[in-house]
Amino acid sequence: MHVVCPNPALDRTIFLEKFDVNGVSRSHQAKELLGGKGFNVIRSFSFQNPNSAFTAHAFLGGYIGKHLQSLANDQHISTTVTPIKENTRICSIIVDNEKGHAHLINEKGPVISTSEKQAFEDTLLDSVKPEDYVVFSGSLPDGLPSSFYRDLIISLQDKGAKCVIDSSGEALSKSIEAKPWLLKVNESEYLELKNKTAETTEEIITLLKNDTALENIIITLGGDGSIAKIHRKCYRITLPNITAKNATASGDIFLGKLLEAFQSNKVIQTALIEASSFAASNCLYWYPHIDINDVNAIKEQITLEEL
Repeated sequence: MHVVCPNPALDRTIFLEKFDVNGVSRSHQAKELLGGKGFNVIRSFSFQNPNSAFTAHAFLGGYIGKHLQSLANDQHISTTVTPIKENTRICSIIVDNEKGHAHLINEKGPVISTSEKQAFEDTLLDSVKPEDYVVFSGSLPDGLPSSFYRDLIISLQDKGAKCVIDSSGEALSKSIEAKPWLLKVNESEYLELKNKTAETTEEIITLLKNDTALENIIITLGGDGSIAKIHRKCYRITLPNITAKNATASGDIFLGKLLEAFQSNKVIQTALIEASSFAASNCLYWYPHIDINDVNAIKEQITLEEL
């Protein structure tokens, strides 16, 4: 599997006993993780099998880029890096223990030059083989056109790769023109793509059933679970009630585990349930984290219905 992560970040979670407005707030703990949607996809893809074959493709630059490369090496994450002149971004999660709030601050990121873009594309196209999964995940940094994902999907699917898109905005809408093998979106992103409105999940299900644009579509619904159309069959996955802290990266963790299950030739129903249990378990923590005990407890309470 190849994971295209063009806008990675150093994710810093800073824990405060309380947030002192207009004063000094003192942290009692800070945690640094590989960030960006692509690296969170890998987090669940390789969780139960660290030897899974995957490569993260990322632009990295400056002292933050060097630090992320060091973190990837320490975690034995295979990376193909395109060096850039500008510094990779930092994204912060500020946790206020007193109020139980998490505040997310996502930096804009670097500007990618034309030569850096070309080097990235050449390396990716050379490394992908027929039948490989290629995940295009996250936002695009400045300097990359909104057609960046679309053009790569066209080239790679011509080679026989299976391309997966999980993005938003214009980058997502242009990607659909290339008819990727699988689309993963949340409900608002899906409705925006279809230029539709819906008041209920049942209305979204009707839209999905009638959607002939793509063969495989996953629509995540937050705490309500997800709906999916895989090989033209539709499913609804319902989650148990949990006490969620922070849902950041849950959609990426869902996608990573789903693709790992597909690559392991598990049946669709099992793949969807496993992916959902991993995603829900991540919500129990302030920062992206997977605990197999949480996963197993949640898995027993998930229901799946073929529609």
